[in-house]
Amino acid sequence: MMNTTAPKTSPAPSRWVTGLQQAIEQGIIGPSYSLEEHTPWSTMVLTFIGAFISSLLFIACFGLIAYELDLIDSSVFFFICGFLGTVSALVTLHSKSQRRLFAEYLLFILLVVGIGLITVGFLVDSPIREKQVPLLISILCGICTFALSINWGRAIGGFATAMWLYLYFQVFPGAIGFPQSYVAVLTLPLVAMVFIAAQQSIVRQGRWKLALHLEPILCGWVAATLIAVAISAGQAMFVGGFLPTSFGATSGKTAFGSLLVEYMRYPLTWISLATLPIAWWWSGMHWKVLQHGRVIALLLVVTVFSCISPLLAISLALGTMALATQRYRIAILAGIAALWIIGALYYNLHMTLAHKAAWLAITGLVLLVLAFAGKSLKQPAAQTPSPAAQSKTTPFPARPVVSMALLALAAVVAFGGINSSIWKQEQIRSADFQVLIPLAPVDPRSLMQGDYMVVNFEIGSALANAPEQARRYAYLDIGPDHVARLHREAREGEPRIELVYRSGRWTLPADAWFFQEGDGKRWEAAHYGIFTVTPDGQSALVNMATSDLQPIQ
Repeated sequence: MMNTTAPKTSPAPSRWVTGLQQAIEQGIIGPSYSLEEHTPWSTMVLTFIGAFISSLLFIACFGLIAYELDLIDSSVFFFICGFLGTVSALVTLHSKSQRRLFAEYLLFILLVVGIGLITVGFLVDSPIREKQVPLLISILCGICTFALSINWGRAIGGFATAMWLYLYFQVFPGAIGFPQSYVAVLTLPLVAMVFIAAQQSIVRQGRWKLALHLEPILCGWVAATLIAVAISAGQAMFVGGFLPTSFGATSGKTAFGSLLVEYMRYPLTWISLATLPIAWWWSGMHWKVLQHGRVIALLLVVTVFSCISPLLAISLALGTMALATQRYRIAILAGIAALWIIGALYYNLHMTLAHKAAWLAITGLVLLVLAFAGKSLKQPAAQTPSPAAQSKTTPFPARPVVSMALLALAAVVAFGGINSSIWKQEQIRSADFQVLIPLAPVDPRSLMQGDYMVVNFEIGSALANAPEQARRYAYLDIGPDHVARLHREAREGEPRIELVYRSGRWTLPADAWFFQEGDGKRWEAAHYGIFTVTPDGQSALVNMATSDLQPIQ
C-alpha cells in the first residue's frame, strides 16, 4: 500500500543562516564562525567584572609610575602610550587565533584606554578645544570599530561612535539656525537608513563577509540613534520626577500652536517627516504587506500625526526598516522610543487635558475607521483545516465562555479595587476634623509643569529621622488657629496623624497637590496645607491656605 503522507518540510533558513553557510562553503570564514554568542550571559558579566578590576589595578600602577617620573605633563607621553595600546589591542583582537574571553575583555579595555590617552594627548599641547573632543573620540571609535573582528566589540564600537557624534552636535558652537541636538538626531538616522539600505545591497550581491562584518556595527549605530532620538524628545510623563533637570532637550511646557509653527519653519523638520514615507517605500520592496492600500492610508495618518513631533517619524522610520529586514530587537527598541516620544510630547505640550484627550480620540477614531475599512476589503478565502489537522495545530481548543468569564472576573476585580480606594478616600475627605500644617519650601520646578506641585511639610527632625518601622503616628500639637505642629510621636489617646516612610525619612502621605492646567500661579501663595484627619489618624490633603490662614479659592 502506497504511503500518501506528505513529507515533513523544515522551515526555510533565514537569510543570515543561508549566507553563513555559503560563506563557510566558499572558505570566506572559518567553520566555527557563528552569529550568536554561546557563552552564558552570567559568565560574560562576571568575566568582564574580573577583567575590569584587573585593568584598574594595572592602570593605577602605570599612572603612579608615570607621575613619579614627571611624564604626564607632555603630550608625547600620552600619544606614544595611547598609540601603542590601541595598535597592540587592535592587532591582537584582529588576529584569528583562539583567545579566552577574559583576554578579549582585557584587550578591549586596553583599546578604550588607548583611545582615551590619545584624546588627552590632543588636549595637552594641541589647539583642539574641549568642544571638539566628542568629534575626535567619535572618529577614533569609528576607525577602531571597523578594524575589530569580534562581533560584540563592533556593536559597542558602532554604538559609541554614534553617541559621541551626538554629543558633539550637542555642543557644536556654530550658528546653524536650529537646535544643535535636532541636527544630531537628524544626521544619525539618515546615516542609519543609508547604512541599512547599503548593507541590504551588499547582501543581494552575495558579499557575505562584508555583510557579516557590518551587521554588528549597524545594530550598535541604530540603537544609539534611537536612544539619542528619545533623549532629544525630552522628559516623558512622570519620568522627570527622578531624572536630572538637564535630561532631554525640552524644558517646561510649550504651546501647541507655537511649537508647530516653530517646527514648520525649518527645512530640517520637513526632511525628518520625509524619512517615514521614504523608509516605508523602501521597506515595501522587501515587505509586500506595506504596499496594501489600507496600510498606505495608515502611513498618511501617522505622517500627519508626526507633524507635531518630527522625532516620532524618525523612530517609526527606523522601526519599519528594522521590521522589513528582520531585525526584531531593533524594531522593539524603535517602538519603545516611539512610545517615549509620544509621552514626552503629551507631557511638554501646553494643552488642557480635554484638548489632549480630544486629540488622542480623533487619532484613534481615524485608525478605527481604517481598520473597519480594511475588513470590508475582499480577502482570499482561507481553506478550512481538517479536524485532525486542527487538533494538531490547536492543542488547547478555544473556550469562549471560559474566556469571557475570566475577562468579566478581571473587570470586576479591577473596578472593585478602584472603587474601594475611591470610597476610602472620600470617607477620609469628608471627616469633620481639619487642621493646617505648615508647608516646607516647595520645589519651584513642579509649578512649571502645570499639572501639580510637589509639597513638603514641616516635621520635627527627631520625628522625621526616626528609625523605620511598620507604623508611626505624629502628635498633632494644635494651636488656637488650628495650625498643627508635628514635633514628636503620638501617645495613646492623643490626636494623631499617620506618617509614611519615604526616601529615608518619615513624612506625611500627601507629597503632591494636583490642580487644573494653567492654574499654577494661584497656588504659589500656598503656605499651609489643609488636612482632614479621621480619629484613627488617616488624612487627606483637601486644600491649601495662604500665609494669613485663608483657604485658596
